[in-house]
Amino acid sequence: MNQIHHTEAIVLGGYAKGEADKLISLYTRDFGLVRADAKGVRKSTSKLRFALQPYMVSQVDLIVTRAAYRAGSSDLVFSIDTPDMGALSVLHRTAALIRRLVPEEEKNEPLYEAIIEIMKFLSNKDKIDQPSIDHASLELLAVFRILYYLGYITGDGERSLVREPITIALLEQVKLRREALVQEVNKSLKETML
Repeated sequence: MNQIHHTEAIVLGGYAKGEADKLISLYTRDFGLVRADAKGVRKSTSKLRFALQPYMVSQVDLIVTRAAYRAGSSDLVFSIDTPDMGALSVLHRTAALIRRLVPEEEKNEPLYEAIIEIMKFLSNKDKIDQPSIDHASLELLAVFRILYYLGYITGDGERSLVREPITIALLEQVKLRREALVQEVNKSLKETML
């Protein structure tokens, strides 16, 4: 009998496989980055298709098979509901960076929480009375936090960028320090050799 793991996961994306299947990338709270087969998810009758779309957070049953993981039942926790193309672009590029830098099946709960915080910030921005978001600063902050939690940036002088909740005021700080932060991010990305 196959083992089943229940975990919360961010759907980073996927691609079609066969007639109705999809191979999806999930960043899970408990197992880190995993790729899972979602059987029949592209069928119009599939119950999985609503909870396994890109940039959704879902409770997923991961079934361990001989070859790989398989996505079992899933329930939507929350999704990004915004027509803002800038926000979706930030999510798309952040997901691509995670898929490229994060080793598979390596748990990193602080990184998971940082990604959730970015997603919640983008989800709530339309519901609260805020000025428009500086997407470039948010993306820079997201990349900075990802590199920090992966150990590529170690500077204690930037702790406020990692520890403080995301607010418009924090994004203004990022905007003011943009040049130095971009240099640090570029240096760290170069060190990854990817």
